[in-house]
Amino acid sequence: MDIRNIDYIIIEPMIIDNDEFIGKSVQEVQMDYFAKDLIYKYEYKYFYETIGISKSRNDFNTLILFQMNSSIIASAILRTVMPFPEEYKLNFPEYSNNNGCYILKEKSVLIFNPIMKEELRGMIKGFKDFTRRQKYRKFEVDIEKLNKRINDNTYQQKVIR
Repeated sequence: MDIRNIDYIIIEPMIIDNDEFIGKSVQEVQMDYFAKDLIYKYEYKYFYETIGISKSRNDFNTLILFQMNSSIIASAILRTVMPFPEEYKLNFPEYSNNNGCYILKEKSVLIFNPIMKEELRGMIKGFKDFTRRQKYRKFEVDIEKLNKRINDNTYQQKVIR
């Protein structure tokens, strides 16, 4: 997947105390969640518990880098953001802990050898550490280096489903 036309990059910290991730290694989350559940069970919807990304007309040009245990473990292209109104959460109790979801572009999910923060510092201008959700414009990112890293890695698997 070529990401050179992306306008924004967002680092999205994953909620590690989520039932889907508790006690799982990075590789287990990559294979069980990103390669299976995200696609088949949730139909490319990534649910968030806190405030999500601001919905804007630039949604289609955003790459999400999913962060777990101080590393980037997967990526996907954002299709749109769907915040959940309170009445939705009341009508669907299974979503009561979620404030919305990111709807991801089909066939855009990639998993790869984790990108550690030291390596990410060489790709994103101003990046210091993983703390909270972070948004960067394309000009702040060495897009060629990031594109090569997520696409040319020996462990990289494109999730095509």
